[in-house]
Amino acid sequence: AERVRKLLEEEVENIAWIFFRQIIRKGMTEASVALAPPRPPSLPFIGDLISLPKLQLDDIPLPFLLPGEETTSTPSVSVMTANQFTDLIAPKLTRDEEIYAISISDAAEEFLGPQVADFLRGDALLSTQSASLVLAAASTGLLGNKDLLGTQNAQNVIQAVSNLLKRLDSKTGGSVEDVLAEVTAKLSD
Repeated sequence: AERVRKLLEEEVENIAWIFFRQIIRKGMTEASVALAPPRPPSLPFIGDLISLPKLQLDDIPLPFLLPGEETTSTPSVSVMTANQFTDLIAPKLTRDEEIYAISISDAAEEFLGPQVADFLRGDALLSTQSASLVLAAASTGLLGNKDLLGTQNAQNVIQAVSNLLKRLDSKTGGSVEDVLAEVTAKLSD
């Protein structure tokens, strides 16, 4: 039983690493598209001759705080583009890893619903549904610690944010909190 447990732990870590990389890479792409300023319209017959070059947020070097080496605890600041930072913290998935992530997210869709599967695929990360999913996961203990947000102040904030997200996303059908609570209960049994 111990050998199987060790094998399963390694597999869960592998799945978490693959999903982390997929979510970060797609989230950074979605954020750069959402934060990019709109391009001004061009004039007829003149075209883009006098317009400014399109600003790509991916090409602008920004300062990023990186952890220090194992021997030192002092973090360092590095200036790099958002794409370089993404490649550093979340390397691209190989083809086999992409296929594996798709199959696991398809299974998650069957058992946990389409919202969870979309989040695991990295789709619509900057949406009210994703925010409510993460909030529900934290409040139901799916992130590993049910008391993570156990104080009264944290519960008040969670309730206020949850109500705000429900108002913003009126087309949500069903409660994400109920689904995650049910899954967490099944996992603990």
